[in-house]
Amino acid sequence: QWQAPSVFQWLDPKLFTPNNPIHGVFEGEACVGCHAGFSPTIVNDWKASKHASAKVYCSTCHGSDHQKLTMPSPETCENCHKSQVAQFKEELKAGHPAHARAMDPDTYENDWQMHKPASEVVGCAQCHRIGSVGCDSCHTRHKFSAAEARQPTACMSCHSGVDHRDFEVWENAKHGNIWQAERHQTDWTKPLAKGNYRFPT
Repeated sequence: QWQAPSVFQWLDPKLFTPNNPIHGVFEGEACVGCHAGFSPTIVNDWKASKHASAKVYCSTCHGSDHQKLTMPSPETCENCHKSQVAQFKEELKAGHPAHARAMDPDTYENDWQMHKPASEVVGCAQCHRIGSVGCDSCHTRHKFSAAEARQPTACMSCHSGVDHRDFEVWENAKHGNIWQAERHQTDWTKPLAKGNYRFPT
């Protein structure tokens, strides 16, 4: 009987409902031109991304009809990033827990969630949304920098806190010690291949 609160539409693409006064169908540069005025930080992040140089515009990920906009899901990203999304979905075979299973089993399907206040469940969903959204949990919107997502601090936003102190444990172990000492000299643009990093990321 439990229903997700309306704020979940920003956490789970399946629940998103566009609610804006703008009508019309817009493509590429028209989106950027308008959003540069009222959401310039988003546009600046996009301009610094590889999407901009590849001419992947807002409409590619969100749609072009302003009354039917969507929030991107892994399936949206899969149109261009097949191997990366395949790696993410591969976790589904591993059972639970897994990033790809984090939203539905932990947030929607567990009986103990249904008795919690909605605000508490939303707090959990901030991190568990990786199961629905996947990509932008590690690659921040709208820059989607691989170098940024490789850094341990990208993991810290979820893997920390009183109930799962993963980052704190890692940070105080030898791997984290090396990261603290060398993170400013590390070339984060290198792929996550053997020999490219002195410490696990």
